[in-house]
Amino acid sequence: AFGFNLSEAKALAFNLSTQTRRSSVKVVEAESSQQSNGYDCGCFLLKNAQNVTEHFEAKKGLQSTPKLRESDMVGFRRTMHDLILSL
Repeated sequence: AFGFNLSEAKALAFNLSTQTRRSSVKVVEAESSQQSNGYDCGCFLLKNAQNVTEHFEAKKGLQSTPKLRESDMVGFRRTMHDLILSL
């Protein structure tokens, strides 16, 4: 549901604008992929953040950011698992 974490997103945007020395950062609500189980929320959060960041770097904007598919998560979940075990 849109707006659920809007106040947190605005606080993060403000902090990012301060750290990146930008006068402002605009918060844009958009649909994102969500887990269909009760335990993959962290992986989805990280993979969605990676997806948005990579798209922004490549396209210099967020328009047309592709939505992740469940299949995009399979390898990422394994990568996160292996990373955690290596610490």
